Amino acid sequence: MSLIVSEGSKILIDGISIEGVYSMDKSAAVKELKGLGSRLVQRDYFDESGLNHAAELFAEKLRSRGFLSAKLEYIKHEFNQDRSKAKATILFNEGLQTKVEKVEIVGVKSFPVSEVLETFGLKEGEPFNIFAFERGLQVLKEKYQDIGNLSAQIVNEASDSIVRYNQDNTGVSLRVEVDEGPAYRVGEIVVRGNKLTHARVVLRELPFISGDLLTGPHLQEAEENLRKLNLFSDVKIRPIDHPSADDIKDILILVDESEPGTFDIVPGIRNDLGARLGFEFGYQNIGGWNRSVNASAVFNRRLQDYYGWNNNNFKRVEYKFSVGFKEPYLAEWPVVFSSSLDFLRRQYKSFDANVRKFTSGIKRELRRFMWGFVEYGYEQIEIYNARAPYDPSKDNRIDFIGSLTPGFIIDTRKDIFSRPNSFNPVKGFYSVDRFEVASRAFGSKENVAYYRATSYNSTYFRFFEDWVLALAVNLGWERSNAIQGLDVNGNPIGAPIPTLKLFRLGGLGSIRGYEEDAIEVETQKVINGSLGLINYRGELRIPIQGNLGTAFFIDAGNLMVDRFSFAPDKLRSSIGTGLRYGTPVGPVLLDIAWRLQNDPGVGDTRVTAQSANARDCDQRPTDRYKIHFAIGVF
Repeated sequence: MSLIVSEGSKILIDGISIEGVYSMDKSAAVKELKGLGSRLVQRDYFDESGLNHAAELFAEKLRSRGFLSAKLEYIKHEFNQDRSKAKATILFNEGLQTKVEKVEIVGVKSFPVSEVLETFGLKEGEPFNIFAFERGLQVLKEKYQDIGNLSAQIVNEASDSIVRYNQDNTGVSLRVEVDEGPAYRVGEIVVRGNKLTHARVVLRELPFISGDLLTGPHLQEAEENLRKLNLFSDVKIRPIDHPSADDIKDILILVDESEPGTFDIVPGIRNDLGARLGFEFGYQNIGGWNRSVNASAVFNRRLQDYYGWNNNNFKRVEYKFSVGFKEPYLAEWPVVFSSSLDFLRRQYKSFDANVRKFTSGIKRELRRFMWGFVEYGYEQIEIYNARAPYDPSKDNRIDFIGSLTPGFIIDTRKDIFSRPNSFNPVKGFYSVDRFEVASRAFGSKENVAYYRATSYNSTYFRFFEDWVLALAVNLGWERSNAIQGLDVNGNPIGAPIPTLKLFRLGGLGSIRGYEEDAIEVETQKVINGSLGLINYRGELRIPIQGNLGTAFFIDAGNLMVDRFSFAPDKLRSSIGTGLRYGTPVGPVLLDIAWRLQNDPGVGDTRVTAQSANARDCDQRPTDRYKIHFAIGVF
């Protein structure tokens, strides 16, 4: 069975006539109505549902301007002979305008009357906006919550005395009667339902203590803080009457504890890094003090020999083992102490590496959505199987690096419900900024010292209801700070930055269209000066249906030796499109990227051929198309 559909051309709007509206010029009314319509209506294309919706919203606008009985009577459409154009006639019954004649505010002592009137959107002699007035009633109650008057109420809110119209509905008198009630203080705080967790763990998350003024925002903040601990499946905070004082509220906190232990198996696959299998174990509430330990093991094996490695090297399994500990309150300070031990084996384009690293640090919330931290790290890095362009005789080596890294994190990412969400954000900002200093003073071996600053920033914008634009700007700078000898003129010669600490780009996380970490500095350059990193990323994410969506992206960036350059001819870049699909084991991602440059050398970097048969890599350009496929998060 076959269906032949003639789509036809779009119908243009040949004019809109608004009748029955006398409070504004007709052309101004048409302009305002079109602004309330769908994108098609705004572009003068006929969209019946969009035009109908705009007319309903326009009637609401009239009511908000004091025409309380305004309503839409009908919409009439007239098409020309070939149905290429349509005229719309819209009739409204505007009715009489109601103005504010008199306003009485009774019982308000905590705020100036002028502030209350502004909250209600009321001014004598002006049109009565009933929607603004109703919103103002709610806002006033919230203001009382903010200053501790938790029992404040508008006494006559549900009665006819609050709004009274004159005989012909052209005027309205308003009388708002308020019972402010007392400003409550915090009395006794009682915690119930905590079988394992010490009450002290709950109490230290509260933004108030006994004797403090009790406000609505403080109660909300307390509940949010307790939920963020991830110790409880349910949290309820209830102010209750104090037995001997009318202006004191005792606080009853009811919690339901979650299981403290977790174990997860996390599978995944990427066409460049191979099959992945991860195991994660955690126990959060050691001794009932919210101390936690975690352990993880992640294995992956390459599926394709992209770089022409020898067969034994290609078959090696890559892994990362981690063990960590976290103390949320160091010496009863609101400072998180953490330490971890990591073991890593990783294959890079030009060498293999084994890393053993110990990290310890503290982190503190400086303000809402912003954290500061300081980390100390000590690591042993073994470079082996060095291959072109590296020299095995000098690049196969073991380095010991001790470093101190201060930094800060800003995270305002949220989902469509304005809840914190780092996995699928639709709005907000995320930034991680670090400044690493490696030196013999921190345990590094001789001739290993450098500065390394990085700033990774991403932001998200939501528009057209469910489209998301994700933008990222990543910057890096590192400089050798060690001397390895003198030249013939007696001038100091800088020691190179350790191989594994050099910036690299390429792959899903930086510039698509290239293999993972394929963009390196030229082989002839020894980085004993400075190395810079620039990386821009933009992606427009468009849902299709259900969990399926598409994306269009552009990536750009490069590495810079002893300089920074933002000139387009010095940057590598790619464009492409892809599909996204959400699954229980993580997102399925399929991207097709097209590199805009095919020269192996751009700026200070050279990319080798991405082919298992390409042994003389520097002499051959790489393929310009690259497919990235992944299941799960790496």
